[in-house]
Amino acid sequence: MNGKYLRLDVEILNNMALAHLRRGYDNRASGEYQLAMECFQQALQLSRENRDNSSEARILAGMAEAHEALDQFELARKEIDQAVAIVEKFRTEIISPEHRILSQPWLTMFYRIQAHTLMWLHQKDPAAGYDELALRTSEQSRLRNLIELLSGLKIELSQGIDAEDLTRLRELQLKLETVETRRAQSLSRKQTEKLASLDREIEELLRQKELLDAQIRASHPQYAALKMPTPLSPHEIQQRLLDDDTVMIEYLLGQRYGYLWSVTKNSISSYRLPGAQEINHTAPRQ
Repeated sequence: MNGKYLRLDVEILNNMALAHLRRGYDNRASGEYQLAMECFQQALQLSRENRDNSSEARILAGMAEAHEALDQFELARKEIDQAVAIVEKFRTEIISPEHRILSQPWLTMFYRIQAHTLMWLHQKDPAAGYDELALRTSEQSRLRNLIELLSGLKIELSQGIDAEDLTRLRELQLKLETVETRRAQSLSRKQTEKLASLDREIEELLRQKELLDAQIRASHPQYAALKMPTPLSPHEIQQRLLDDDTVMIEYLLGQRYGYLWSVTKNSISSYRLPGAQEINHTAPRQ
């Protein structure tokens, strides 16, 4: 990678990105949204230069919230979709869960921002189906929480898969981690001449891993369903889970706003709720 920051140590690069990110948060909190966007853009460039996917996702989420405040919801949607896609990619690394980049609270927050953006778009265009997309986002968040629970309980997700394929998959994962470490060391030591070769090696290992993973998923659908599960769409919920006498109520709470969906066999209605703190304060307690 021939970026202009290759001469800098990894730690310095990370600190620079973090400083810009913090200034972006501060400017956003004080209502200086354009200044916040400038800081986020600088942080984003640095994080991508350093292949820091965790920071990249956080920065994109910060940009999405700033664009929401500027009523630029299409841009906000694009950025939060990118952030969620980055996280989702790393959630598929079930073989080595300790290397997942983001904690579950971060992931849940990203889903909330995504649902919030979609619901604002729904207010602007109620007939476009954004509320149904937001419901699907809520379902995706709940599904990811379940996968995290299963992983934390160390429930075996690879049962029935050929031992040789699993061994090969683990070997590729370990090689990737080793080469990534070597790349970070070369960057820190300013050995820029080695980076192109290491980048090519990483790309080849990723290609091999993706091919093997696809082969396993094709041969073992149950593994694919657990590793990369897909939530039911709102239409599928209506057709497969509900009858004429059943209503599904689902809600998603955030700091500023919450949302509730009422789903019957023939209709989907959505409502905006107060934030979690206000609900907790006013709701009667037993």
